[in-house]
Amino acid sequence: MAKGIPLLWQGEEFTENYHIPSTSDSLAEGRVELFRPVRWDYFYDQVGKSTIALVRQLITIRKQIPEFRLGESYFYNDYNNYQSKSVVLFHRQYGANFSLVALNFSDQEQMVAFTFPFTGNYVDELPGYEGLNQITSGEVRTINVHSNYGRICTLKQN
Repeated sequence: MAKGIPLLWQGEEFTENYHIPSTSDSLAEGRVELFRPVRWDYFYDQVGKSTIALVRQLITIRKQIPEFRLGESYFYNDYNNYQSKSVVLFHRQYGANFSLVALNFSDQEQMVAFTFPFTGNYVDELPGYEGLNQITSGEVRTINVHSNYGRICTLKQN
């Protein structure tokens, strides 16, 4: 959902995590020359199937919602409210189209306060959440973000 070209590199969709050498001399060689084949059997197990389903859903969201392909991106740099909780918040906006993306990199559900810039009803694009209805411009609303997951709140255009 971030600005730029979407990129999944050599098995990242399966959360592949190969060893990278730690010494500076072998680090560059290890990143480029170390053979790291994608283990396609991950595609067929239960975790792989659910991960691929999520990746496909994110691709569909990016294709269907214009602010994820066009317009501006803004990162909310507020350590005390977001980064200290291992939460990253940014928005994407294109004209009147607005979406908030919240990512939780911790092992616990996080509650974070956010000041919504636009009035309206916000639809949650990912499963596991209910929409945010009757938001008014400038309203501070506490939102939850599940552990090791994300949330995409899109302003519903009438």
